[in-house]
Amino acid sequence: MELTRREFLEISLKLSAIAGTGVALGGCGLPVQSALVSQLKMPEYRLPGEPRWFATTCGDCGAGCGVAVKIIEGRAKKIEGLPTHPISRGKVCSQGHSALQDLYNPDRLPGPLGRQGDKLAPLKDWKEAVTLLGKQLQKGMEKPGATLWVTGPLRGTTGALVAAIAQKVGARIWVLDFPGLQSERAAMKALTGHANLPDLSLQDSDFVVNFGGDFLGAGCSPVRDNWAYGEFRQGKGRNIVLLLSLSPRLSLTSANSDQWIPVRPGSEGWIALGVGNLLSKSKRTPWPEWAGRVSLKTISQVSGVSEERIRKLARKIEAAEKPLVVGGFDSAACTNGVWSQWVIQSLNRLLSGRVNACEPDLLVPLSIEEKIPSNLLISGRAALDGLKRGAFHTVWFLGANPLYLLPKDLEMEKAMEKIESCAAFTPCLNETAAKVELVLPTVSWLEEWGDQRIVLSQGGGLYCLRQPVVMERSGGKSLAEILLSAISGQAILKGKSLYDLLRSRFTTLEWETALTRGGLWDEAPLDWEHYGVAPLYPPPPVPLRKRLPKGLNPWDGLPAVSFKEARKAAFSGEGKVLIPYPSLTLGDGSLANRPWMQELPDPMVTTLWTHWVELHDSVAEESGIERGDVVRIVSEAGSIEAPAFPSPGIHPDCIAVPVGQGHTSYGRYAQRGANPLTLLKSQWQEGTGEPAWISTRVRIEKTGKKQRMSTMDHRVSLLERRVLPE
Repeated sequence: MELTRREFLEISLKLSAIAGTGVALGGCGLPVQSALVSQLKMPEYRLPGEPRWFATTCGDCGAGCGVAVKIIEGRAKKIEGLPTHPISRGKVCSQGHSALQDLYNPDRLPGPLGRQGDKLAPLKDWKEAVTLLGKQLQKGMEKPGATLWVTGPLRGTTGALVAAIAQKVGARIWVLDFPGLQSERAAMKALTGHANLPDLSLQDSDFVVNFGGDFLGAGCSPVRDNWAYGEFRQGKGRNIVLLLSLSPRLSLTSANSDQWIPVRPGSEGWIALGVGNLLSKSKRTPWPEWAGRVSLKTISQVSGVSEERIRKLARKIEAAEKPLVVGGFDSAACTNGVWSQWVIQSLNRLLSGRVNACEPDLLVPLSIEEKIPSNLLISGRAALDGLKRGAFHTVWFLGANPLYLLPKDLEMEKAMEKIESCAAFTPCLNETAAKVELVLPTVSWLEEWGDQRIVLSQGGGLYCLRQPVVMERSGGKSLAEILLSAISGQAILKGKSLYDLLRSRFTTLEWETALTRGGLWDEAPLDWEHYGVAPLYPPPPVPLRKRLPKGLNPWDGLPAVSFKEARKAAFSGEGKVLIPYPSLTLGDGSLANRPWMQELPDPMVTTLWTHWVELHDSVAEESGIERGDVVRIVSEAGSIEAPAFPSPGIHPDCIAVPVGQGHTSYGRYAQRGANPLTLLKSQWQEGTGEPAWISTRVRIEKTGKKQRMSTMDHRVSLLERRVLPE
C-alpha cells in the first residue's frame, strides 16, 4: 500500500500523540517505558542527548490541557500540546510554556524553613518539618473549628484530598481566588441547584453577547475557549455569526468582537435584565415577575446605554437561531456580581430553556466516600472576622497569598498576629509565607502526580492524568505528600499515597493507556486499516463515561441566594471607578516570578516588564495627561504611581490597572511596579461574602514625572484603535 507524504505525516502525528511515551523505537522495537527511568541506570538502548516525550496534563490552571514534555537526560526542555487531546488539540498557552521557568526558578526554596526569632531559617530536614506540622495539626484538632486552611483553587483528587482531610481534622476552608468564580457558582446554585460553573459552548452558537467577560484572554480554559471561538467564527453553514461585547473596558475578547459597547461598571446585569424583559413577552420560559416592573428608562439611566440600543440588541438576539450570553470578571467582581451573573444565566435559560453547566472540579478518593458537610467552606468575610476575633489559632496557607491579593484595608497582616501557629505551602517565598512560622516548599506540576475530571454539558468527558516527568529538583514535596505525611499518625488513609489513590481506579490496561495519552477519553474511531497499521493499545472495553471517577463539589453545600429586586453596584469614595483586572500575562500575580511572562508583551498594550493606568482619551485631555506621564492614583486606602495610557477603550467613568506587579517578595523577577489591589476599600459581594474587586473610586493626580513604557516595537496597540460607531 502506497502512502502519500500527507498521509504519512498524519499517521505520525496521531501515533505520537496517542501512544505518547509508549511508542516503539523503530530500530530495535523496544518500547519506551511510560514511567520515569533513572538516569543513573540508563537502558542500553538509550543514547545520551536523545529526547524522550512524556504525555501529561498541564497543572498551571484548571483547564486540563494535555501536553507533551520533551525530556533530555532528565531535564525538561520543551512543552507542547497533544494533537489528539480533546481540550488542548495540539496547542498550549504561554502560561503552560512558562512552567519550565517555574521548574528551574533560581528562587525556589531548597528546603523547609522555620521561624527563629524574627527570621526564617532552614530546618534540619523534612522529618523535623513534618513533626512540627503534625504538632500544629494536633493542636488544631483539640479545638474543632479553630483551624483555618486558606487555599487557592481546588482541583482533582488533590483538591478532594484537601477537603477530606480538612473535614477529618475539623478545619474550615477559605478558597481565595482572584479574579474569583464564587459569584458564578452562587448564581448557578440559585438557578440549577448545583454550584457548577457555566459551560460556554461557543462553537455551537451563532450570536454571542458577552457581558463583561474575557474568555479569550483571562478565561477558565483559554486554549479550549480560543478553539471554540475559532469554530464559532467558521460558521459551520450558518448565514452569519456575531460577537457583541458590553463592558466598561476593552478586553481582548471585546477587541475581537464585531461591536463593543462601553457601559458603566456593574450595569451589565441591568442590560441583560432589560433584554430579558423585552424577550419574555414572546417566550414561554418563566421570567421573574418583579423584573418586568423595572422600566427600560431606569435601565438606560443605570447603564448609560440608550433604550433604542437595548431594544436593537433584543431584536438581534431574538432573530438568532442559537444565541448565547456569557458573563465574566467585569460583571462578576462588583458588589452586585452574583445578581448580575444570575440575571445573565437566567437570560440564557429564557433563550434556550436551559443553562449549560460543567461538572464538579474535584474527584472523590476511593477511600473517602463520605459527603462533604455544608459548613466545610467559609467565605472570605467570615474568615477575616474570625481571624480578627482570634477564633482561629491554627492557620495554613495552601498555595494562597492573601497578603498580596487582599486590600490593605482588610488588615489581614494585623489579623495574622493573633494566630498561634501557622504554616505556608509554596514553592517560593511570597508575602504571606514571609510572615508565618513554618514554610513547606511545594513542587512544580512537572514533578508530581495529579489528575482532573472534565465533563462538558454538550456530552463527552475525559479523565486527565498528570505524571511526574522529571525527578524533584529542589527540596520540595507535593502538597498531597506533605499533607499525607502530616496525618500519618491519624486514622485517615493510613499507608496510602496520592499515586495509590490514582492507580487504584483503573485496570492495568487503562492505567498504561492513561500514562501514554495523558488521560482517558472517548474519541471517534480511527480507520487504522486505511493506513495499514494497528494501534499500540486497543480501545478501552467500556464507555469512558462509566469509567470516570465520581465528582465532588463542596460548593453545593452553600446556601442558595434568591433575588426579589434589581441590585445596583456600590462604589465607595469619590472620583473614577478603579478596575484592577487580571493581567493577560501575569494573571493574579502568581506568574510574576517567571521572566518569560514578564517579557511577554501584553497583547492589548504591547508593554512588558511594567504596569500602566488606562484612562479615557477625554479624561486625559481634560487633565493634561499624555502617554507615559506618571500619575498618582489615590483612594481612601492609599496611593500608587504608574505611567498613563490614554485610549478610547475604556468608559470615561473608569480607570483600569492590571494586577500582577508590585510584589514585596516572591523572588528577584517579581519585585517591580505597584499593586493596585492595595487601593481597594473593604467591600463584599452580596451572596458570597467574597471581596468585591471592582468597588472603589479613586482620583488621579499628575506627578510631573515621565516614564518610557517598554514595548516590543512601535506597532499601534489594540487599545489605540478607535472604536467604530454603531
